Amino acid sequence: MINRIKSKDNDKIKYTKSLLKTKGRNKEKKFIIEGYRILTLALECDAKLEYVFINEDFEKKQDHKVLLEELENKNIKVGKKIKKHIRLQNLKSINNYNNNINNNLSDENLINPTLN
Repeated sequence: MINRIKSKDNDKIKYTKSLLKTKGRNKEKKFIIEGYRILTLALECDAKLEYVFINEDFEKKQDHKVLLEELENKNIKVGKKIKKHIRLQNLKSINNYNNNINNNLSDENLINPTLN
């Protein structure tokens, strides 16, 4: 099920923005991955994904619909931002530091794991 996010004051949005800073990532032991390709790689590695954000246009492509079905089957929460002023990129996912994505994906495949 996709949760509609209508406000930049949404708790999930605030929490995710806190993970953009090193201090937030270290405190929570989580990080953000971004992009369709890295998300599909994380799913292939059975990474523990906590939450995925999509934008309004994401559901339009057929391969994206398949990915959303896979996320639903794995009980991964999906949030869809429906206002332009919520400044998240097309696709983001929150991951735990201590899961197997670190073992299965090389550092060059991770997109901006240390944003400040």
